[in-house]
Amino acid sequence: MSKFNFVESGKNLGFWCLGTALGIMAGGIPIVLEVQTDPFDKASSYFTWLVGMSLSSMLISFFRPERVWRWSLAVGLGFPGFIVMDFIYGSRNYQLFPLTVMFSLIVGIVSAFPGAYLGKAAEQRFHRKLK
Repeated sequence: MSKFNFVESGKNLGFWCLGTALGIMAGGIPIVLEVQTDPFDKASSYFTWLVGMSLSSMLISFFRPERVWRWSLAVGLGFPGFIVMDFIYGSRNYQLFPLTVMFSLIVGIVSAFPGAYLGKAAEQRFHRKLK
């Protein structure tokens, strides 16, 4: 039975916080920039979310390549976190707010998963070249 390692737990907590913060930033870019129109109606917003979430989870997975599904969840949860914060502070009036949160959760996590596994593959390839 292994002992609980506080140092390892602290590193993971830091990467969870970093992933969520990167997800909030990647999810908020189209919403902050599209003041007049609904960003969920524009294809460019989805492209920005896909690239932003994938790159964010790729970056974290490169440095922490074990169990990368955690980092895609951390990054993907940042997007609905931004939607909830945006709703609380009242900068936008979302139609069907609970469905918007669920939709942003799906878009965020689905966009983050490929990046997480690409980051792990890049890390393995990088370490293979060093050997």
